[in-house]
Amino acid sequence: KAPIEFTTAPADSIKKVLNKAKSHKKSYKQRNHDLGMDEIFDTYAITQKIKKEQLAAILMKIYGEKTDLDLKRISTKGQIFIQDEYDIDKKLYRYVVLSIELDVLKTDESLKFVPEKIITYGELIDSFNRLINIIGEY
Repeated sequence: KAPIEFTTAPADSIKKVLNKAKSHKKSYKQRNHDLGMDEIFDTYAITQKIKKEQLAAILMKIYGEKTDLDLKRISTKGQIFIQDEYDIDKKLYRYVVLSIELDVLKTDESLKFVPEKIITYGELIDSFNRLINIIGEY
């Protein structure tokens, strides 16, 4: 799988997901900033390569906004085993665990998440499709 060669197509899909989020009064750019995605996305395109742990944070922040769930109040201790959990950024750990529990992102066969892995188009699209299916239940 090749790393994402960023174009506007995935950014347009992401805009559609964000536009379905509950904070309709905010602009796309403001929601982008609120979700911590302004370093990765600009108004028109994806501008940086995305690590798997960053994608987990983005997806779960969208999930939390859509479901009115305060992700800071969710306990993640002892809920799931991740072989390489010490490689995950401590600020992003909660999002990684939740993304695995919701089956939006997955570990490999050896239960490694590989947080530094650069996401491919296929993984990006697959994870957003999984999120959309979950959000559709709310």
